[in-house]
Amino acid sequence: MPKISRVLLSFSLIYLVLGAFFGLLVGIGKVFPELSQKFLSLVHIHINFMIFGFFFNFILAVGYWIFPRLKEGTSRGNTFLYVASFFLLNFALIFDAVNFLFLKQSRFFVFSLLIFLSLLIFIFGSFRRIKPPPFGEK
Repeated sequence: MPKISRVLLSFSLIYLVLGAFFGLLVGIGKVFPELSQKFLSLVHIHINFMIFGFFFNFILAVGYWIFPRLKEGTSRGNTFLYVASFFLLNFALIFDAVNFLFLKQSRFFVFSLLIFLSLLIFIFGSFRRIKPPPFGEK
């Protein structure tokens, strides 16, 4: 397994644990009404860490690893694009969590834009690897 995939999977598992922890806090907020105001607001971070942190990092890791290599050799394409996608995705998650926890606000547009750019860069880097060869060529 390539190093980029291992790093992405590691971050994916970290976000799984963090997302589950925030989910536990949300659950505690539902059981203890006196804590509900403090803990129920964490559902935003819980959802972002589970969906974007865990699932997207996992999908990017497996996609990078499993997509066919380029015909020209054993290359998986421009590694810089995949690294940039990784950094944008994780920066967006940390940026949103810090804004929400400490500033009590979500910069949803900035977060969404960074996530979108991250996925767009990943797709751009992977597209040459997933399109079929021209007709008649093996």
